[in-house]
This record gives sequence, structure tokens and C-alpha cells, in this order.
Amino acid sequence: MSRCALITGASSGIGYELAKLFAREGYHTVLVARSEQKLAEVAQELRQSLGASVTVVPKDLTLPQAPDELFAALQRDGRTVDVLVNNAGFGAHGPFAQADLLAQREMMQLNMVAPTHLTRLLLPGMIKQRAGKILNVA
Repeated sequence: MSRCALITGASSGIGYELAKLFAREGYHTVLVARSEQKLAEVAQELRQSLGASVTVVPKDLTLPQAPDELFAALQRDGRTVDVLVNNAGFGAHGPFAQADLLAQREMMQLNMVAPTHLTRLLLPGMIKQRAGKILNVA
């Protein structure tokens, strides 16, 4: 099985560019983002233009259970992740005292909790194979 890179926030921006980079280098790419349609478009582009091997896993990482669900999907596919790219994220704007509390919680879940959770889930496999890389995009 080829090397595998899992990229969160892979449907646009830096995540999309990193997906192209890893696909070009021959990695199987696991693309994760909320929009299944956008992920499917990226996957199709990578397959057609680069002959890439791609798996699409639509997940909303603002939901607390999403990292566990993503890990379960990887296990079902028998995938070991060699590179984890924690790229998904967003920032809230405006005065903190007036900020929407739910938006603040979702931002913390996506920017801090989900990357930590995914790292904790995937790191044992990397340690076992004595190789692996984790990239946190901030």
C-alpha cells in the first residue's frame, strides 16, 4: 500500500494545494472537509490530472464525534496514515464580548480540539511503524 496523507480542510485554499502536492508525490490522499461536493470535485481533478489515488471523507470537524468517526472510517479501509495535515480552521471576527458563543465553541473545536484528537488517534500507528509526520497549519 502506498504512503498515505490525510488532509483536513482539503476542499480549498492551503488544504487543496497540499492535496495536489502530496498526490503529485505519489501519496494516497485522504481528503477531509465538510462539503462532499467540493471534495468530490477535488478528488476528480486529482485523479484525472495526476492519476492520483484518493479517498474522500466528508466530516464536519466542528462536531465533537467527527475525529472518532474519521478514524473508524480509516480503520474500515485498512489505512495507516503516514502524514497528518491538520489544516481545517477558521477565525471569528469582532469584539469578543459580542461574539456568538456557539461560533466561539465551534472555532475552538475545529482549531484546537479536533487537531489534538486526530493526532492522539493517529500517532500510535505512526509510532508503531516508526515513521510519520504531523503538520499543523495555523
